[in-house]
Amino acid sequence: MKRVLAITALLFAIAPVAATAAVSDPEQVVKALYHDWLEAARAKREVIKSDKSVLYALTDRAAEPYVDFDRLAKLVLGQHWRSASPEQRRRFVEEFRENMVRTYASVMVRYLDAEFRFLPLKYAPDDRQVIVRTVTVPTDGSPQFPVNYVLYREDGEWKALDVSIEGVSVVATLRNVVSAEIQRKSLDGVIEEIARKNEGKAQ
Repeated sequence: MKRVLAITALLFAIAPVAATAAVSDPEQVVKALYHDWLEAARAKREVIKSDKSVLYALTDRAAEPYVDFDRLAKLVLGQHWRSASPEQRRRFVEEFRENMVRTYASVMVRYLDAEFRFLPLKYAPDDRQVIVRTVTVPTDGSPQFPVNYVLYREDGEWKALDVSIEGVSVVATLRNVVSAEIQRKSLDGVIEEIARKNEGKAQ
């Protein structure tokens, strides 16, 4: 679970606080997102320490233009998405989004002072999906680790869809966890459990 927390936190770490000019190159997108988010989060470092709601709001606002929550939720539900009703889909996306933002934003602040290095990127102009490879270097002496971002292009815009750390995909990991819980409790049961956790985190 700690690994899931970390990789999902890094997914949101690439999202900017304010919308920036459209960038056609996926690597430049990630670089711009790193810069914008870190600049704003570092500026609010002291406020965040005492008021996590500021971090939650910042992350939610940041993720909106660049993270496709509908598609992410669909991938996480996997085969269960097809059998879910429109209302179940809507509720899952809503609660899933809030839970990710609230839970993983608090983990994300651990990387405020890390160094992010980009590895060479090669892709064809007509590619619709690319992987931007980076290396995160913590400042506390912890070992550096690879972080790969999956971006897809739609209508000329690149959006973040998945992230993996040390080869572990957040989408695949969460899909396995959610699928197992649905088998035990039903989809409605999973949605209600996520909603209860969100209410607790709002305290």
